[in-house]
Amino acid sequence: MTPDVAKALIEAQKVLDNVAKDSDNPHFKSKYVSLAAVRDVVYPAFNEAGFSIMQYAVTLENGGLQVVTKLTHESGEEIVFEGPAVTLAKSDAQGVGSAITYLRRYNLLAIAGIAPEDDDGNSASDTDKKGDIKGTAAGRNVSAKRAPEPTPEEKITAFLKRESLALPDKMNDGDFCMKMREAAHHAPDVPTLDRLVKDNAKRIDSLDGSNTEALRATIENAREQITSMENIAA
Repeated sequence: MTPDVAKALIEAQKVLDNVAKDSDNPHFKSKYVSLAAVRDVVYPAFNEAGFSIMQYAVTLENGGLQVVTKLTHESGEEIVFEGPAVTLAKSDAQGVGSAITYLRRYNLLAIAGIAPEDDDGNSASDTDKKGDIKGTAAGRNVSAKRAPEPTPEEKITAFLKRESLALPDKMNDGDFCMKMREAAHHAPDVPTLDRLVKDNAKRIDSLDGSNTEALRATIENAREQITSMENIAA
């Protein structure tokens, strides 16, 4: 993360407050915070700080449902937050839509570092004794089982799928280099970066000298950044 983006995140969070619970859940006889209320608090603060926010649903290899939230800074740098995955208890259109709304709401709360007011984290609408998710979204009760934690291989496969590098031979050199640079900077860890390079080694080697050199430099820079962040976290 560049210093400018880190500073912009701080500026966004400086003006954020916890969100008031604005909707009623008749089933639990309680109030909850709606996606609209969270969005009305989070988006203006991040937009003012130079970020756009995009959220999209992803179906994982193990059948789990996940919402990915992407912050894009005006500099072009992106921050990707992969929220928790759930397995739907009810997979009709309304069940899927409600689960996506639920996950979008809590992803936004997580990236902003805020919470619903008076939320002690122990509400019966959050989880049951088994750890399954229960709550309210779009005025409906939501029930979903937590999906099993994806294996490292499943995480890498899902990452490559999202980065649209499944068919590199169909891209021209310019598009391939651009996608590889983006994917390298988005790689969450060194094993994923190594897999990215291994799967595309043939195409990388087929590039002309200048493109190959520039791309390998980008990959090594991404590797150094990942290692540096891992050392800080440790």
